[in-house]
Amino acid sequence: MYNNEYFCLQVDVNAVVDEVDITTILRRKTFLYFAKLKIINDDGDLVLPQNESASEASLQLFRGGLRSEKSDEPIDLKLKTERLSRPYIKLKFKKPTFVKKILLYPAKLTPGIRKLRLNGLLRSEQIFSYSNFGDLKALYLLAKISVLAGENAGLSNPSNPGFIALFGTAISRLIESNSLSSLSLLEVAQLLPVFEKEPILTREQIKIAAYIFLRLYSQRAKQGNATQTKLLKPLKQCLWSSSIITQVLHEVNCLNKTWFGSEKYFVLSKHCLHVSRLLANKDKYLDAIDKAVQIFKEIDQDLIVCYGTLLGAVRGKGFIPHDDDIDLLVLCNSQSRDESLVNQQKIFEHLDSRKISYRQKRTGLGFHLRINNVPLGIFGIWEEGADSKLMMERFKYRTVPTSIMKPLSYVELHGRRYPAPHDPAKFLQERYGDSWTIPDPYHEFKWKVKNI
Repeated sequence: MYNNEYFCLQVDVNAVVDEVDITTILRRKTFLYFAKLKIINDDGDLVLPQNESASEASLQLFRGGLRSEKSDEPIDLKLKTERLSRPYIKLKFKKPTFVKKILLYPAKLTPGIRKLRLNGLLRSEQIFSYSNFGDLKALYLLAKISVLAGENAGLSNPSNPGFIALFGTAISRLIESNSLSSLSLLEVAQLLPVFEKEPILTREQIKIAAYIFLRLYSQRAKQGNATQTKLLKPLKQCLWSSSIITQVLHEVNCLNKTWFGSEKYFVLSKHCLHVSRLLANKDKYLDAIDKAVQIFKEIDQDLIVCYGTLLGAVRGKGFIPHDDDIDLLVLCNSQSRDESLVNQQKIFEHLDSRKISYRQKRTGLGFHLRINNVPLGIFGIWEEGADSKLMMERFKYRTVPTSIMKPLSYVELHGRRYPAPHDPAKFLQERYGDSWTIPDPYHEFKWKVKNI
């Protein structure tokens, strides 16, 4: 699915082993799924698996329900078992090797990950054992939080009747002071009901989720990367409704002001967690659309607003608060996809002459345009008889009646008029269904979100 390094499970071994077994004690059928596995030696170097003729520190995969299994398969590949009762993955070294730690990157927080056990063996004798379940593990995490909270937090006695309230207060204080950095995001996530179905989150749990959002966003921003929504998938069991996500985002905005002293409006789109770009830079985006429409007119091409941008214009005469891009469509008279591609090439030649940058989409039809450093998504269309074919739900092409698309109409967007399909309401009904008039920030999201 993805290589999510932020929810990594680190296991300290510090022993010489010739075999490592990874399993789960969950009795009902489940599977193990790791995007990546790293085994690190005393020098901090990777113990990389090689083929049979390579180094003596190489590893071999053994059976345990692995979907694909080759002796020379790199351990850096995804490791996924079949759905079994107590699935396992066995790694065997060609000779005894000192292992300092093992890093496991779950591609999914499956129930099997919740009750994970690692055993290290040397000549069939168990050298070390690790488990991430049970009272001892919970007490270990509690001990770490207690140290961070200090003696006055009152967390020394978990049997205290008021312990839960004290723990919630301590966690809230640690989050507000940004003092949980010594815990991994996976450890922080263990404070959430990530394996329950549709849990109702407490105020403290909302704050914990917000902490994970903002810490992940800050880490990605320092690397110059966007915080893709898919990176938050390990929390999807908790983020099952629009109301919960709204509460978490509100807390993210409050935390950001507390930590950094700045007011920002964070939103979570189907693409990424980001500061609302469209509303924060409204005039800049509108100017870019104006210029794009004018540039296309120079070569007798009609550029219209569509999809999410049209939805915002029709429903509220403005950008949708959670939207993160501009959607435009070239309304040409092409009678086939090939004709539309030829027409697109003419557009590229004109853009080249104007020294305007663009990037063609992988599908060939459609491209990304950048005007005044503002990105614009441009989509294609062609006619088939009385219908027009264009990209609709989930990036799939299908036809709609051409009478919906032509001739042009106009819609208002933040006080400015823009070309649009002939019947905007019918177009939006085709694209988003009969409920298009009801705001749903998580339509076609990365996981199923109930709009409540």
